[in-house]
Amino acid sequence: VSQLPSDPADFVGRDEVLTRAAALLRPAAPGPGAPPPVPGSPCAVPVVILTGLPGVGKTTLATRLAHLLRKSFPDGQLFLHLGGARRAPGAVLADLLLGLGVAGASIPESTVDRAALFRSLLSGRKVVVLLDDAQDEAQIRPLLPGTPGCAALVTSRARLAGLAAAHLIDVAPFDAGESEALLRRIAGGRRLAAEPEATERVLAGCAGLPLALRVIGARLASRPHWRVGRLADRLADEQGRLAELTVGDLAVRTCVATSYRSLTPDAARAFRAIGTLPAPEFPGWALAALLDSGDTDDTIDVLLDANLVQVVGVDDQGQPRYRMHDLLHVYATERALAEEPRPWRRAALARVLTGWLCRVRAAGDQLVRGGTDDRAGDLVGRLEGERTSLVTAVEFAAGSGYGTHAADLAAALEDICHLRNWWDEWDRVARAALDCARADGDLVAAAVAQGSLARALAARGRVDDALTRFTTAIDQLDELGEAHHAARLRIHRSFAIADRGMAGLAHDDAAAAAAVMGRLGDEHGRVLALRSLGFALLCQQRTAEAITTLEPALETAERLGRPLALADVLQALAVAEIGHGRLGRAARRLPRALTLFRTVRHRPGEAYALLTLGRLYNELGPDRASRALGPLGEAAEIFAELGEHRGAAFASYWLGRTHTALGDADRGRRHLTEALAGFRSLRMPFWADRAERETGGSARVGTPPGRPS
Repeated sequence: VSQLPSDPADFVGRDEVLTRAAALLRPAAPGPGAPPPVPGSPCAVPVVILTGLPGVGKTTLATRLAHLLRKSFPDGQLFLHLGGARRAPGAVLADLLLGLGVAGASIPESTVDRAALFRSLLSGRKVVVLLDDAQDEAQIRPLLPGTPGCAALVTSRARLAGLAAAHLIDVAPFDAGESEALLRRIAGGRRLAAEPEATERVLAGCAGLPLALRVIGARLASRPHWRVGRLADRLADEQGRLAELTVGDLAVRTCVATSYRSLTPDAARAFRAIGTLPAPEFPGWALAALLDSGDTDDTIDVLLDANLVQVVGVDDQGQPRYRMHDLLHVYATERALAEEPRPWRRAALARVLTGWLCRVRAAGDQLVRGGTDDRAGDLVGRLEGERTSLVTAVEFAAGSGYGTHAADLAAALEDICHLRNWWDEWDRVARAALDCARADGDLVAAAVAQGSLARALAARGRVDDALTRFTTAIDQLDELGEAHHAARLRIHRSFAIADRGMAGLAHDDAAAAAAVMGRLGDEHGRVLALRSLGFALLCQQRTAEAITTLEPALETAERLGRPLALADVLQALAVAEIGHGRLGRAARRLPRALTLFRTVRHRPGEAYALLTLGRLYNELGPDRASRALGPLGEAAEIFAELGEHRGAAFASYWLGRTHTALGDADRGRRHLTEALAGFRSLRMPFWADRAERETGGSARVGTPPGRPS
């Protein structure tokens, strides 16, 4: 037992927790009709337990709270640092009684009698007992006061959920504002303001952990000649970060190690296993894969109770997602490298990467098929919430000698990224797979990854860069005799360049790909090739040939039951039929295409279908033109949301045509001018010429070619 530590002068934040805990602990006058307290019962007083991960500032918070409550407990504050150790409650009670002035010879022998004497000494007094760093419920239950007017405040790394009537409060890491405020108080505001970028990096390295911030602040304060950037650079090295987070008797590693050493062997191995993951956030199945175990519930419960991991979400199937604090993850990585053999670590990570691959492939199948499986749930939506971890996993695999996993994951993700507009993720995954394949000397994988990167660039409007990469990849695959891979890339190149003044090359690409797909028996691939061929024909003003090409593709797509391929062909046919004057047929195809695009949640396809619907209303005559504004406006909103500049230019063009047809020449000209600027920046000469003629007030132009999704 000791005096309450001094009130920390550099205390910041925690207002909400302080207010809540103080309200729970303050003695309250019993209201009329309230049941009388049970004398001597440990449940007769308010008990607040502050719990949280190591170094999160539980003791500092409890100390501040106890000082704030001095007036509510005028008879004193008892502070007992339990140190997390499993001391027998009887021995702890002996220390308490000695601290309260009981002579050693007068201390009862039994724990029960000691607890009774302790409570009797506090009877009729207003005292708050602060029990710091408790290990479990059994350790603190006999130490609680038993009469009204007193209160108990407990800090623990464990959650101690088994203590009846106690109020459990989770103490979270600091937010950005609190972190900066604490560091400024310790290290000095001017110094940090002089190096704002370095300060941001230091704060990121401390990850909101008050102990880490205090260590860094103390190091800076004791080294006035150091630049903040110097410490920021040292913290950037993850392997040496914990060594930097040490000053005097303050050390993040020591704090975390205490919790780690208290774990059971199974939980300790799970802790180390999490340290092998490339990121501290992970889905629940990943731990089972790491440990090669079908049941990790008990193990994860131990880590949760020890505040070494937290639940950060639950998916639609009730499966949890976890996170380990960044600095705990650094320590877990240290322990894994020190205690687990390399073959075990590599096998564990290979199982996780295989688990990702299975889930990505299943989600891709569900996305292309449309809808969700009642038993499996929304697999694509589940991946949506794990995008960051998934991309990190691919980049880790590519850089850590898991080349096959990296290539397979990149290939499986390609269509998902395309359909769900994951442009940044697609770019990162393709580049990681490309770098890995080149490092491994795998020419086929390198060409495939190069082609995937070209698709990602084309989708973002960077067609010149995409064309260079497409050409390099296709030439390489032709040399290697990889006809199937080369044909697939020719389909995508054809689609990317057809309306960029290269319709001839686009036609040849698509025709060659269709022949290869037919020879290899890939019916789905042939549908895609014919769709691209139809689009190339449209860009050459050959609408009748486009219809002849797309009709058999429609029959095959219907038979294959591929909703996305079917929607693409329906959309292309509608464009061709508008150009050929078959407006009734186009009107029948577009609603179905729109429904299919929405079924597979392909937003660009949905927007292009809406765009074509608006064009159709324009072609149906002035009395129907007003109906074009709705779908065209909706398409414009989607294109803006997606950052799809090509689609935005088309939406502006057709909105301009529509407003002009409705007699609003000024608004029509504004939209057409926007379209002209867009087509020029995208290097689309056919459409730039049409928009320029429209803004110049020339005669009405017939329906030019358009692009399916």
